[in-house]
Amino acid sequence: MAAFLALWTAGIFLLTGGRLLTRLRWRNDIPPFRRELGVIELAIHPERYAVTETLPLIRFLTGAGIVLLGAGLTVLINSLIFYWSR
Repeated sequence: MAAFLALWTAGIFLLTGGRLLTRLRWRNDIPPFRRELGVIELAIHPERYAVTETLPLIRFLTGAGIVLLGAGLTVLINSLIFYWSR
């Protein structure tokens, strides 16, 4: 359970960091950030919204966050299977 919580907490922080960095490095040639802009849209296509210099870091943060969330989910599923198989 501790591994799941640690992985998910780190993953959520990385995904939030990617979103925050996108908002902080917003391009000047498009309208300002709006609340109805989808989280998934912002994560999948940061090149539409952020300046080019920060795209590698934003993509790294998003990718690492997704990997950590997946690893946490894998740990949780494995522990549930192990618990039920006893």
